[in-house]
Amino acid sequence: MKRVNAVQLTLTVLVWGALFVLPLMGMAPNRILTPKGLSLWSDIGGTPLVVMLILGVLLTLSVLLPAKLSAQAKKLSNGLIYFFSAAIVAYLFWLAGDFAASQVELSARVRCSFGAGFWALLLLWLMSIEAVRPLAKTPLVSTLMAVIFWLPLMVLVSQSHFQYLSLFIEYRANKSAFDNAFFVHSQIVLITLVLTIVIGLWLGIRSYRSPRFGRACLSTLSILQTVPSIALFGLLLAPLSYLTKKLPFLSELGISGIGMTPAIIALLLYSLLPMVRSTQTGLKQVSPLMLEAAYGMGMSRFQCLWKVHFRLALPVILSGLRITTVQAIGLTMVAALIGAGGFGAIMFRGLSGSAIDLVLLGVIPVVIMAAAADTFFKMLVHLTEPSPKSEAATLAQGG
Repeated sequence: MKRVNAVQLTLTVLVWGALFVLPLMGMAPNRILTPKGLSLWSDIGGTPLVVMLILGVLLTLSVLLPAKLSAQAKKLSNGLIYFFSAAIVAYLFWLAGDFAASQVELSARVRCSFGAGFWALLLLWLMSIEAVRPLAKTPLVSTLMAVIFWLPLMVLVSQSHFQYLSLFIEYRANKSAFDNAFFVHSQIVLITLVLTIVIGLWLGIRSYRSPRFGRACLSTLSILQTVPSIALFGLLLAPLSYLTKKLPFLSELGISGIGMTPAIIALLLYSLLPMVRSTQTGLKQVSPLMLEAAYGMGMSRFQCLWKVHFRLALPVILSGLRITTVQAIGLTMVAALIGAGGFGAIMFRGLSGSAIDLVLLGVIPVVIMAAAADTFFKMLVHLTEPSPKSEAATLAQGG
């Protein structure tokens, strides 16, 4: 018996469960009351239900195509999965905006929001990724297909199709806070990354040249990784407050026990481990034959480090920087607890007021930022991966 893709089959079952078990939308008379879940099967029904059934059946048939087919048939199956997944997601987003507009026409105070089933149906995004993997030969093609997948959503947002959804109502009400949060969040992450690159590269090079120092450095950074982020933020408050009290000029420079300073220091400590480890690993992976050839051509130690080591180790170093960036974007959310600001401030304000859409207003941009950073660095890693020809060219240029 020919088998099907187990991952795709599991995701399909979960999608059907989310579609008919969980509420697709939520509706409340106002912002304060808890939304009532509305099911596509029993509460919405009509044309949307028929369209979703048709698209769902077509998607399921695409998944159930046997896996042991010809190469062309496999590509067709994956292409159909990608297409129908994108079609269902696009239709769901259109349906959400249209449903909210129809409800607001009946009552101006009503609040329509995405239900648990709606978010669960984003499993379709995972299905599309699984389908794209054998089709996309390079990260650039994967990125292009991801943009095409989300293109209908971008068009709907640009046309203000979601203006009556509770999430977008919260955005309009908190636009100035949102813009400020984006600026502060980005600022903290960028400063952290600059410091991580400078210090992490130095520690990584030192760890490569001195194995004893490398073991001690990685052990120390590994221990710091085990400290909970909230605890580390809290531990920095007292010493920084003491320093600013004893050295008043630090306060004039904007350094204090709360706010951005302890946040950047804590994020830097968390970010150093992947950066140092990737730098050390990348330098170790350079072939000794390449180094012997470089020294034989008359390169100095610095020239060998810069023109041979770094050029060949760059993909591994960028992989570490990718992990560092995504980690910093996420941990900056927690830094809002010590007054650093950013999207975490919006999220915690929503949690304190039991406003789920306000929480999402703080969470969703961070998810997008992390995904964009991850994709960007994957493309950089692919572009910098050396080939045998490029290794020979590296030595020729160095000579």
